[in-house]
Amino acid sequence: MMLSNLPAEIIMKCCNFLPYDDVHQLAWTNRRTMQIVRRNLPMSLLPTIDLSSLSIYPISHKINTYLASIEFRFDQSYDSVAVMICVRNRKERKEFEEVDLKNMRLFNKYCRYRRLFAKFSKNPRNSGRSLELKAETAETFEYYTVSRHSCSNSNKEIIPLIELHWFLARTKVNRLYLNRCDRRNLWNIVDAIDSIRPDIRHVSVECGKHLQFELDDISKIEKSNFFDSDASYIAVKSCPFVVETLTIEKFRETTRWSIGYLDEKQISKLPQAVVRYISVDKGHINLREFLQNFLRSIPKTEQYYFAALHNKNGAWNWNSIREALDELEKDQITYSEKSNDSDANPQNSSKT
Repeated sequence: MMLSNLPAEIIMKCCNFLPYDDVHQLAWTNRRTMQIVRRNLPMSLLPTIDLSSLSIYPISHKINTYLASIEFRFDQSYDSVAVMICVRNRKERKEFEEVDLKNMRLFNKYCRYRRLFAKFSKNPRNSGRSLELKAETAETFEYYTVSRHSCSNSNKEIIPLIELHWFLARTKVNRLYLNRCDRRNLWNIVDAIDSIRPDIRHVSVECGKHLQFELDDISKIEKSNFFDSDASYIAVKSCPFVVETLTIEKFRETTRWSIGYLDEKQISKLPQAVVRYISVDKGHINLREFLQNFLRSIPKTEQYYFAALHNKNGAWNWNSIREALDELEKDQITYSEKSNDSDANPQNSSKT
């Protein structure tokens, strides 16, 4: 039986399990399917926007509202804009669907305007052909929306918010950056991303001192599709449950971690981690204990980087590392050394 011959309710249930690009293609199979999709999933009929990068920053005085820095790539040039985005739950998305659809259509028109501006700015003689491109500098999204598409009967001008769920449904993002997010903001954004099947190639969670994972986050990370393979770099203030977090299997061979403020017991357990790269900035280390655990295990981490750590066993230098290795020989722990040909002096290979 052809899909178009099925009842509209069954067709819509099938569409709910498909990515929006597939729903877009399905809508063009025949007139009846187009009517069903246009009536129930009009957002899927919008054109897809290619983004070079998308950086999201929380706004301290607003809840569920963020600043998004967007970078386009037009032919051989780049262009960047800043817009306000928001995150709604499922009930709110249903309630504000008409408003969000209108705002997404405005953003599509604005992307077309910026593409034309980037094209004609290279050849000013052609700028007179378009009535939209009279200004020497490109208009912001706020000014573009208010000056050209605001309602004439509205007494006050309201800058439209782009809903993140619908925005990611109609965009292809090469790199996504989550910046300066605390736990609440991070999971608010991650839940919105998990509610859709976005086309995102690389993700960096660069929250630094603003983010500290807790024990409850471990189960959330294991259940979240966002952390499966998308998150390639994660920077957090501290990680009290460092072993429980860094041994999650979905981080294997996918994630680079940057952590701060670890104590000597936490650092001594880092050889149990499965991530490929670990950077620790500030804290305390027991070098002998770390090397002992490192040599006794089969570490999955390919590279460690330690900065501004206080060594319990003394100063950071090649001799202290040598003394720690010699101390391990008493425990009948054997090891082999391999130096790079480019390093003539082993002291130059370690920075104090």
